[in-house]
Amino acid sequence: MMKTLKIILLVMVSVAIALAGAEGVSRLLFPIHYGQKYFMTDGVTPAQPLQDALTLTPDLQYRQIAQEFDKPTTHTSRGFRGPAKGFMDPAQPDVIFIGDSMTYGIGLADSETIPFQFCQTLKLRCINLGRPGASTVTALKVLEHYLTVYQLRPVKVNLMMNVMTASLFGGNDLLDNLQDVSPIPPQADTPVDPTSQPPSESWTQTILSYRTQMLETLNLVRVTYYVLAPWLRATFNPAFQKDQLAQALSITKSELVRLDALARKYGFEYTIYLVHPLQDITRGTYARTLEDIVRIAPQNRVVSTAEALMGEGNPSEYYYPLDGHVWPSGAEKIAAFMAGR
Repeated sequence: MMKTLKIILLVMVSVAIALAGAEGVSRLLFPIHYGQKYFMTDGVTPAQPLQDALTLTPDLQYRQIAQEFDKPTTHTSRGFRGPAKGFMDPAQPDVIFIGDSMTYGIGLADSETIPFQFCQTLKLRCINLGRPGASTVTALKVLEHYLTVYQLRPVKVNLMMNVMTASLFGGNDLLDNLQDVSPIPPQADTPVDPTSQPPSESWTQTILSYRTQMLETLNLVRVTYYVLAPWLRATFNPAFQKDQLAQALSITKSELVRLDALARKYGFEYTIYLVHPLQDITRGTYARTLEDIVRIAPQNRVVSTAEALMGEGNPSEYYYPLDGHVWPSGAEKIAAFMAGR
């Protein structure tokens, strides 16, 4: 028995030493950093793209820097995604784009973003109100802020949703909407139990948390993820729990109803474009996502852009493997598809 334990311990120590050595070699030969970093144009001074939850830092020129890209980025004086003083910075727009980082254009230069290419093709005056990390809840708050404070009166609003109903992952608008809705606070006359504990994380949230921690800490994990990311995303993203998905869809439905109400109040048309994550396309679940969003939308104005990336080649070629946002080539195809409609 003692001999067996010694062998097991020796194997464990050997594996730990081998992994530590592999980690060191990977850092030396294949250094990879995870996530985006924002710097001023000098590449040294940190930049802060978001001024607050609703507005971008105005008159900002900075660089989005990640393992897979280094993109110059412009904000206009009113906090729109640039470039400034052109058809993407009008006094009054034909079209306003709202949404998250796919709309804003993480991993894309100003002229590579989906809103820029769409509006350049159709010769429209447009405003990009996309916000990195924004949920649908936040996107509608941003839109309402600019409709009231800046008195913008667009002809059309395009809501771009990065959404997948068959899988739970960071950046999914459904998960972001769920996390954005705060729990109901206790009533003033209701005593609070000092021994009560906050609700524990679901196992899916725990998995997402551990994945992020490992990617931020271990270069060997980052190298593996960089090589296998499309397959890993398609294979191992956990599914929503049934009640969790129902709640997320209910919250999202209320926001789409709110968009419809704003359209009637301010007299604009709107379309909801689904920009699917890679795994929704490779798994073949994008049709289910479309059906689910159509079911909760108050009007039949939902369009899937999956078709844009499925005509030729491998869809994974249109997404950054590590970052997960669309390549410039992917943005170009999506913008052309949207403009063609």
